[in-house]
Amino acid sequence: MRPKYDITGLKSGHLEVVRMEITPKSHGNEWRAICKCVCGKEVDVRPATLKETYCRRIKSCGCRQWENKLRKLS
Repeated sequence: MRPKYDITGLKSGHLEVVRMEITPKSHGNEWRAICKCVCGKEVDVRPATLKETYCRRIKSCGCRQWENKLRKLS
């Protein structure tokens, strides 16, 4: 089975999509984008949160939150 749209290689903020994986859910299977952050951590996210221009909400694995907090403190 192939994903509805393959976004392998897409970059969004600090994340780059490495591969697409299917994960079993109780109501059926769901495609997830496995992304690698610039800090080296891998995270899985729903492809729609990376693909759609208006909803590129996810920009990092969470490491940006700490960068922003440290910047505010200094």
